[in-house]
Amino acid sequence: MNNTVTTREWIGRRRLRASVDRTLGVKVPKAVFDEAEAYARRKMAFQNEALGLDRGDEYLELLIPDVIREMALAARYDGRRATA
Repeated sequence: MNNTVTTREWIGRRRLRASVDRTLGVKVPKAVFDEAEAYARRKMAFQNEALGLDRGDEYLELLIPDVIREMALAARYDGRRATA
């Protein structure tokens, strides 16, 4: 399957990732970022449709760090449950 990405999309995604790294203060691993971005995009699309909004990448800059924090918290509590 050929998944071509335009230069504009690549630059936008690169800026988005840099913004997320700055917000969190760490370089987020690619796998974590990819999973969080995909989830955040689905969540944003749902909100846009359900609430009649038109949020874009600016909102993703806020949403992706929150998703990563949620993922970290869930992993922490899953680990605690496994050892209890």
